[in-house]
Amino acid sequence: IQVLGNLNDLNRIIQVKRIQEVIIAIPTASGEVVRKVANVCRKRSIPFRTMPGMYELIGGKVNVNRLREVNINDLLRRTPANIDNKLIGTAVGGRRVLVTGAGGSIGKELCRQIARWRPALLILLGHGENSIFESVLEIEELYPSLPIQPIVADIRDIDRLTNVFDNLQPEVVFHTAAHKHVPLMEMNVEESVTN
Repeated sequence: IQVLGNLNDLNRIIQVKRIQEVIIAIPTASGEVVRKVANVCRKRSIPFRTMPGMYELIGGKVNVNRLREVNINDLLRRTPANIDNKLIGTAVGGRRVLVTGAGGSIGKELCRQIARWRPALLILLGHGENSIFESVLEIEELYPSLPIQPIVADIRDIDRLTNVFDNLQPEVVFHTAAHKHVPLMEMNVEESVTN
């Protein structure tokens, strides 16, 4: 197999070689490596998949049909946390739940998880109309009967937030609205401390 470059060359290689799909064939790759590959592929609209974990390789269970989509655990590369389903169901089931940053990657995933517990109302609040719209479409497709209220607002606007809280009266709030690119925000301290 010819080596065409390293991870830093991936964007160029995809373009020059007209790559149609990327397979992460290193089951022990760090979460950072998997995230870098995923980011490049998403920007280029190239599908990407990964090999099964080491335990499956050792067991000899790998063939081309065992390639799978990259999931959240691949991006984190840590042991998934055990969830107390009863506790979560009690906390959010049947309640009005507000998620800030609902259009971001963490907020959107949290909304998916909360929706499973059938809150009385799931309030998706975010600053970007497109990301909130996409989150709403996804939740509506997965849970068509779930009451959803999308809110496009800046969490720093206290008057707007007061209005949201007064009108919708959320009982549980998950705050996920935040900047996530630390090096960039370190160069823009004024903006990072206001969020």
